Amino acid sequence: MTLEPFLHPELALVLEERTTCENLFKQVCSRIQKVHPDCDSQQLLKALVEREASTSTVTPEGVAFPHAIIEGFPGASIVVITARDEVDFGPDQATPGIIFCLFGDAGKPW
Repeated sequence: MTLEPFLHPELALVLEERTTCENLFKQVCSRIQKVHPDCDSQQLLKALVEREASTSTVTPEGVAFPHAIIEGFPGASIVVITARDEVDFGPDQATPGIIFCLFGDAGKPW
């Protein structure tokens, strides 16, 4: 298995400025919609925000793995993000420098 089928140039992001988790998720969903135009970016955003609210996906080492399972999502996608400044994931959370944002359908293999 290789990662190439899941990666697209449009899904690589370098954050130069400080941002919030929700603003980052908005950027991510906009990028996903460019690769998967039939996806509803608001549905993707809602799923990411709800998942992150249930339990943080940030590790103590500063890597985050936000993800959303969307029924009918076409395949699987990974958005790779490097943050050169802080991404605020909330109080008591490490500040991630690397973020792997994952999308998929529960009924399809990732």
